[in-house]
Amino acid sequence: MLYCAAKLGFSHVEWTVDSPTISINPILDPEGRIQIRSECARHKIELTSVTCDFFMENPLWDSNFESLTLLRNTFEKLFQATDNLGPLCLVVPLVDNSRLRNLSDFDLVVNFLFECKLEKYPIIVAFESSTQPKYFAESIR
Repeated sequence: MLYCAAKLGFSHVEWTVDSPTISINPILDPEGRIQIRSECARHKIELTSVTCDFFMENPLWDSNFESLTLLRNTFEKLFQATDNLGPLCLVVPLVDNSRLRNLSDFDLVVNFLFECKLEKYPIIVAFESSTQPKYFAESIR
């Protein structure tokens, strides 16, 4: 993949973590992250962001204990990825299944991320939202 991106002239890429391939995604494994970093250096590509599609596929408000544990473990592994890959922007989709239904949904998301010790890592969280901008702005105040 990184070879193709370099051939096409891309200097930056976004990595995707989704539910169907979550168990084999190399960014969630320390050795996999070392390989990603090596390949990025080899092809002069910078990995700047990670799209957390697994969150859209397993929204907090529809999750049981097992799903919440998987979500938390996955986020914590992504936070730890900064040890090998440097600062990252995590894109948390709040669209489709994970669309915000009310203000308490957004509070739930923010509290969940802080429970994962987000503040300890060089991470920027960006939210992809289908919520109207005015309503979303009210949510994040």
